[in-house]
Amino acid sequence: MMRLPPLSNGPAVSFSATAGAAQDIMARAVPAMRMMLASSLVGLPLLALLMPMAGMVREAMVMWVMVTATAGFYWLLSRGYARFVLCGVVVAFVALGIVSTAAYGSVRGSSILAFVGAILVGGIFFGRAALVATVAASVAAVGGLILAENAGILRAQPDFSVGAMQWLNY
Repeated sequence: MMRLPPLSNGPAVSFSATAGAAQDIMARAVPAMRMMLASSLVGLPLLALLMPMAGMVREAMVMWVMVTATAGFYWLLSRGYARFVLCGVVVAFVALGIVSTAAYGSVRGSSILAFVGAILVGGIFFGRAALVATVAASVAAVGGLILAENAGILRAQPDFSVGAMQWLNY
């Protein structure tokens, strides 16, 4: 356990991986997850509607699947299944990274950042073992996608032109 000096005249703050600390993190995470999922239910459909206008039809289909998953996560969160939702978010980020990279046709796109989201959520909310597992799954998935791209299995032709979609993606 690490102890930090007191802030101003208050008591010393301690950080430990106790069950109480995990419950406290989860209690504080639920409102943030609810807000993130609600804003995603607004932003993802807008992005999914704009993507076909930019010629990204396959990516828009992937985005509609994510909208459906997000709606399901929001519903589950409203029923009190916060840990299940967080596990689902980790799995969904990994799946999104794989499917959207395959739909785009190259690992050199922004969809590869979904693996970073999976690693962050897994590491923050589920501890070291989940962090290692999520990193291993992400590394294996990216490695597989690189092999698939080099072997010509990813049939989609990526569009490397730069425009407004790059601004929206990042």
